Amino acid sequence: MQRILYLTLRKWFFFVLLSLMIFDVKGQSENQRFWTLKQCIEYAVNNNLNIKYYDVATRQKEVALNNAKMNLLPTVSGNVNQSFGFGRSLTSLNTYDQSNTSNTSFNVGASAVLFQGFYRKNQIEQNKINFDIAKNEQESYKNDLVLNIITLYLNVLLADELRQVNLSHLELSRSQYLLIKRQVELGRRSHVDEVSAWSVVVQDSATYVSSINDYELSLFDLCQLLEVSKDSFCVASPNGDVEFQVIENPNEVFNIALKERPEIKVAELRVASAEKQIDIARSSFYPTLTLNASIGSNYYKTDGIQNAVFSEQMRNNFSQSVNLSLSIPMFNAFSSRNSVRSAELQHQQSELQLDIEKKNLLKAIEQAYNNVLVARSKYTSCQSVESASNMTYDMVKTKFNSGKATRVELDQARLDWVHAESSLVVAKYELIHKIKIFEFYKNGVDSVWEYDN
Repeated sequence: MQRILYLTLRKWFFFVLLSLMIFDVKGQSENQRFWTLKQCIEYAVNNNLNIKYYDVATRQKEVALNNAKMNLLPTVSGNVNQSFGFGRSLTSLNTYDQSNTSNTSFNVGASAVLFQGFYRKNQIEQNKINFDIAKNEQESYKNDLVLNIITLYLNVLLADELRQVNLSHLELSRSQYLLIKRQVELGRRSHVDEVSAWSVVVQDSATYVSSINDYELSLFDLCQLLEVSKDSFCVASPNGDVEFQVIENPNEVFNIALKERPEIKVAELRVASAEKQIDIARSSFYPTLTLNASIGSNYYKTDGIQNAVFSEQMRNNFSQSVNLSLSIPMFNAFSSRNSVRSAELQHQQSELQLDIEKKNLLKAIEQAYNNVLVARSKYTSCQSVESASNMTYDMVKTKFNSGKATRVELDQARLDWVHAESSLVVAKYELIHKIKIFEFYKNGVDSVWEYDN
């Protein structure tokens, strides 16, 4: 009875397993676009909503800069006035007479600030700095986005390779089971060996199904970051193996990063902006010299009186004026002094923040460098372990097939090899990830292209 139940469960299990394999292969082959790492990054940079938000913020700073430049130009205004009067007026005979009047006038005036303690010059320079800050903040966010994409992309590759490894182990255990099953039918093996081999197939199947789920989850995370549909998305596996080139000294990379990293540029620009704010605050101590000029004329008409013609009046009544105005600050309740002090303190803060950013960058580069060394050592060790465990498994399998090794010994050797192979795959992608992080500090986004197809 137990044997019948066992055979029934076995047939059902094989059916389910075959369906999973077919589904998995079908899901990868139909209507799917393969994305390289470069394509993922380019798509994200062009379509990410936060990057678009930063782009709008940058353009706002550009508009503010243009407005500051336009403030150097004089202001020009013009006005035209037309008025009418109705009522009685006193005549030369000391009598009242009903009269209607009209008056037409125009005026054009211009005003220009000649000197304001270099306020406008410093304001333009500060707005230029703020514009550069916005551009580098956008670039810094792009870098963070790229790092996240690199991590998630490699996670997908790792999950995919582990899935393939688990599938190969499943196929191997299934072949081993079919061989033992045949040997049992020929009377060369006991039924216990068949059941043991079958349990290995079940375990490998569960592992394989779990790896499929891990792959789907990692793919979902990447698609969610890219904001694309997972249904038609598949990553392209890169060519080649891990590079073992000698990486630069962290101090050399740090010196390069100081000139290239956007977060350092932002901190440096904030120091410069704070310096300009001090100059802007000090401008309130200086007098303001303003030039004003205007031209105008008018036409006056009264009913019943002989009035000069329009052109004659406009010519005779033509007026023009030019004046200089000097405003000297005397006392503003120490507002100017407090503004300068506040700007100086802000400048000190920005300098301290720059020092903090430099120290954090050096620590990050040193940590990234150490992570590469550790990951490289781990990968090399895993290679040796995987090679040795594979050889051991082959020898034990040969002994088992010749009846010189037990099933327990074979299972243990196989388990050690499976674990070693999986550890090697994990170590490989961990090393790739650490190398990419370290290279990123030196070369930025361009360093990731090297691992594309």
